[in-house]
Amino acid sequence: MNVVSVQAGIEAVSIAKQIEEKSENYLKQDQKKRKLQALIFKISKELEKLEDERRDIEEKIYLAKKNANRGITDLKIREEMIKKERKKIHKQLRMLASWYKLGIGDVLFSSTSIKDLDKRVFYVKRFLSAQGSRLNQFIDDKKDYQVKKISLKEQLKELAGLRKKLKGRESKTKKLKNYHTRLFKRADKKQKDLFASIRSLRSNLSEKEEPKLEYFFTKKGKLDLPINIQNWEAFGIYPTKHRRIHMNRSGLELTSNSTQRVKIVASGKVVFQGLLPAYGKTVIVDHGNRYYTVYAGLNQFHTDFGDDLDEGEDIGKIEEGKKLVFEIRKFSEAMDPRQWLKNNKLLMAKDLNKKSGIQL
Repeated sequence: MNVVSVQAGIEAVSIAKQIEEKSENYLKQDQKKRKLQALIFKISKELEKLEDERRDIEEKIYLAKKNANRGITDLKIREEMIKKERKKIHKQLRMLASWYKLGIGDVLFSSTSIKDLDKRVFYVKRFLSAQGSRLNQFIDDKKDYQVKKISLKEQLKELAGLRKKLKGRESKTKKLKNYHTRLFKRADKKQKDLFASIRSLRSNLSEKEEPKLEYFFTKKGKLDLPINIQNWEAFGIYPTKHRRIHMNRSGLELTSNSTQRVKIVASGKVVFQGLLPAYGKTVIVDHGNRYYTVYAGLNQFHTDFGDDLDEGEDIGKIEEGKKLVFEIRKFSEAMDPRQWLKNNKLLMAKDLNKKSGIQL
């Protein structure tokens, strides 16, 4: 009989040691996940910046091409106009030539006085000058367009190079994000497997044999409510009375069914005790590894800052009909307490959210 009890004791110690090792590994995976989350968030922000840069480059390329096309169209219109002017000039010059053949040139430049001759020469000069200036303007415009065309080509080439580099950076950043996302999923799966394994090992131990070092995360699904309640309102998004605005509740609102003492749900240390805006009299308990529970809306305090408390100890008092806000937080992130509580405790009370037709 003694041999059996000794073997059972050795086995219990071995299981307890495995639980400790797996718990430590669980917390390491949790830290790894948080680091990966922060890194993925940073990479996502970098991708957003690259996306903005790419859009800016695409817009510049679009405008450059648009300007180039507009320049080509304008030049074609001017070319058509010059062609028409050239035809007119050609026709007029031929007409002048025919005049000279018919002797009209002699009449045009024959003059009885120097004054008449100057007038006739000025007329011919003005006629040829007007047509020539149009041709010269076209030549200048064409040269100007050629310079702009070369500049636009250089600009488009530079933009195309920037777009290519940016595409490469985007591709690398996306691959990096996918890689870290895979690492995060792997760590998350490993963490869940460890949690299941810890629960399985704990089921083989009696309450006396359970390891003394307690991790808060192992309490998931096992916590009692801090008070006895008559109804409750759930964590998450809910509508206001007239359904015009939706609010977000970061914990459970538990309505007390009597004047009673508020009990701590797990052992921990009081790290805050005092008044908080919109919360009232509040106690915050640190359970280690960045897990906290919040008890707000108390009528009296029964603890002091820095107190080390065991599970089930009183932290304060609440009157009948008053609401206690109960939150569970990891770092500053609010978690749904329903995932941590014994479900039958809540099922026996009334969920006021059902009144508004919302099931969270």
